[in-house]
Formats: sequence, structure tokens, C-alpha cells
Amino acid sequence: MGKIPDSKREDDVIGGALKMIEGKWKLPVMYILCKNGALRYNELKRRLDITSMMLTSTLKELEADGLVSRIQYNEVPPRVEYSATKEGRRLVPAMKEIRMWGENLMGKAAEVDQRGMPLDAADREKKTAASEPEGCWKYEYEDGTFAAGTIVKDPETGKEKEVPLWELIKGTWWCFGADGTLKTGLIYDGDRQGWFYVDRKTGMKTGWVLVDGQWRYFEPMAHSATGRMVAGTWIDGWYVDENGVWDGNERRVRSDEKEENPLQDEAIETEADIAKVISKARVSSNMTQKELADKSGINQSDISKLESGARNPSIAILKRLADGMGMNLNISFTPKGKS
Repeated sequence: MGKIPDSKREDDVIGGALKMIEGKWKLPVMYILCKNGALRYNELKRRLDITSMMLTSTLKELEADGLVSRIQYNEVPPRVEYSATKEGRRLVPAMKEIRMWGENLMGKAAEVDQRGMPLDAADREKKTAASEPEGCWKYEYEDGTFAAGTIVKDPETGKEKEVPLWELIKGTWWCFGADGTLKTGLIYDGDRQGWFYVDRKTGMKTGWVLVDGQWRYFEPMAHSATGRMVAGTWIDGWYVDENGVWDGNERRVRSDEKEENPLQDEAIETEADIAKVISKARVSSNMTQKELADKSGINQSDISKLESGARNPSIAILKRLADGMGMNLNISFTPKGKS
């Protein structure tokens, strides 16, 4: 028997692989399962708009080839879920390459990195998916699945409720719903027993946050309660009501408490003291240098120099900084030898 040419052997491997995913529906089914994780039959059918006969046949063939797993739960009524196997998820890079190829054929620009170079498959697996409408992006893991919350049945009411998923991404907490899309604005999490706030661009917010024109306070550091809104209490002299909203009244100062204002300090004697006061005021306002720059109209590099003591501020600059932080600027003179 003659030796089989390498080209023939390669054709046989490609042909065998393509046979496992041939047909109109196999790749769409694999794409949906890799993207969304385990799904019930009816949910998969709804997402694909496929006939029951065709979906059943497609799932059986994919299961027989080891690309899809079928799990039946002994519940009443019976529950069956389908998910991509480890071998099935290995199709993800190939499907992404096919998508890139299709985009190029249709004249769509390929995604590029900061250098203008096309993103390869590895980069895309680590990249946050942003194909959804603005504010509804998803986060994709390296295995092709997406961060997503769950739907559970409330034991008290018997009704289904959503349990969101919190994901720490590059040091910032983000929240995702059961459908995998980013949740923004005020979010109630029953498991964490409280309200949280997520900004579409910057993630979970802590400290004082202006929400729809109302000031609210979110725990800056409290372990599992980080970011949870506080209500019905005093925060450093400011009162937030039972709905978590600042009541609009001025700060209350106890008779035994010296009112502190980060931009009013009789003890300021050196340029270094001024730098510390500016930095302290910004931090207490829960703002980054960039955010303060945007609010005050002062360059971020100049703010950095002011906080490092490399530059002395004028009264006009201090006024702009105070306005940017939503504070009042108070300058006072006191007789020497008196505190």
C-alpha cells in the first residue's frame, strides 16, 4: 500500500472536522451555548428561532460528537440543560476568526489595539465584549463564556428573582445580570442586602455620589458590604434619610467638635501644608485627579504639581478647585499666638 500524501492526510483531517459542524444550525447552536453557558431547550430554541425537529436533531448530533453535553435534573417538572463541553468550547477561537473573516468580507473594519494593529484571537478572548448597545456590554472569559448572574426562586414568595453577579475587573467591581449584560445605576442585591451604584464607565461607586440630582453615600470599604448605600444615619455630620438621600440640610457640628474644612486650616504655614490640604480635600470628595481636572477646568498635570508641592496655587486656583469639589473656600486671619 502506497504512502498517503501529507496533503491528502491534511484534507481528511479538515474534512472530518468540518463534518462535525456541517449544516445550517450546528455552528449557531455552538455559538449560543459558548456565549451564554448552560441553557434549557426552550430558551435555546427561542434564541435561534429554529423548529423543534431541527433543534432536537442538531443537539443529538452535537452530543454524539462530544461537543455538547445534556444534563437532566430530577425535578418536577423535569429540567434539562444543554451546554458546550470542553472540546466544544475549543471552537471559540475558530468562530471568532470566522467572524473576523466575515466582517472583512462585508467591509466592516476589524477591531484594532492602541497601536492600530488587528486584535488576534488571544487578545479578543481577554477583551470585554462591547457589541451590545451603549451601556449594555458583556464581559467575556478566556473560555468563551460570559459573566452572568442567575435566576432563582424566592423561597418566601415562590416568585423568580435575579441574583446579579459581581466581577472584579482590573481592581474595579462591575455587576452583571442573568442575561450577562452590564447592570448600571442603582442596583438592589438581595444577597448583600442593600443598594449599590454602578457607573457605566467607572464601575462601582463609593463615598458620596450624585445620583439623579440627589446625594447618596455608599460604603467605601466594608469587606462584602463595600459600595452598599447607607440610609437613616449621619455621615460625618451630614444626614441621609431612610431612602439613602441627603436631606439637603447643612452639616451638623457637635458642640464638642471642631468643624473641619479641608480648604480652611489656620495651621497652614508652608507650601507643603497647602499641598496636603488640597490632596486631602480631593480624597475626601472621592475624586481622582482626572475627575477634579474635568470639574475645575484645571489641567491634571497642574493638579498633580499642586498636590506634590511643586507649584503654589493662587486664590483663583483654590476657588476653582473648591468649586470643582463642590466645596466652599474659606480663608481667615487669626492673631498670632492664638489657635
